[in-house]
Amino acid sequence: MAGNIIMFLFCFGVFAAAAVFCCFQRKYLLAFAAGITAFAVSQLMLRIPLLSLLNEWPMYFQWSLENPIWAGLFAAVTAGIFEETGRWIMFQTAAKKKHSWADGVLFGLGHGGIEAVWVGSKMIPYLGNPAVTSMNRFMCGFERMSCLSIHVGLTMMVLKGVRKKSRKYYLLAILLHTAVDFPIVLIHGWTLEGYVFLWGAAGVAFTLWCRTKMKYTEAEKDIYPVKEIGM
Repeated sequence: MAGNIIMFLFCFGVFAAAAVFCCFQRKYLLAFAAGITAFAVSQLMLRIPLLSLLNEWPMYFQWSLENPIWAGLFAAVTAGIFEETGRWIMFQTAAKKKHSWADGVLFGLGHGGIEAVWVGSKMIPYLGNPAVTSMNRFMCGFERMSCLSIHVGLTMMVLKGVRKKSRKYYLLAILLHTAVDFPIVLIHGWTLEGYVFLWGAAGVAFTLWCRTKMKYTEAEKDIYPVKEIGM
């Protein structure tokens, strides 16, 4: 029972709560929707289909079987490039006037939240399978909790780069994203969950640090309400 609660809370509940919040606080709706779009386009429409096509190429498929570590590194690097580029582009286009701290948090919850829904929806058909234990479901929800925090933290890093007009933060986000994903091929079980949890905690810490550092420029004061200045 506890496993189901944790899984549904972090795979569906957080995203649903953020969506409801944005419906009442409509000024954050665009940032939230931009985060959803960034994941949907970068992963579901581009990276995953391209990797599927690549796996159909016999030479690559054989190489990945013979070199699982290098294949895992390749998968991690492409995840970082596609997702962080998606964030960067969205903050430069659709969400170009949504650069406050709260916008960054809602963008990250949209990005990480829709990924959690996607992962959780793939678990639902197996809930009645005895092989999928309550602990499996708990671990799925626990991992999503950590990943949501990571997505918010990476979003804040990319946003910091956009605000400062510096690509080094975007490149750092790609590097950190790769560092999070790569060990999946090396460690498993609670060791992996603990590793991801530490990155999630770092994401929360960085996000809170950004809360104290992200001040508005004079131009941004014309975009956002005065009560938000300093976020």
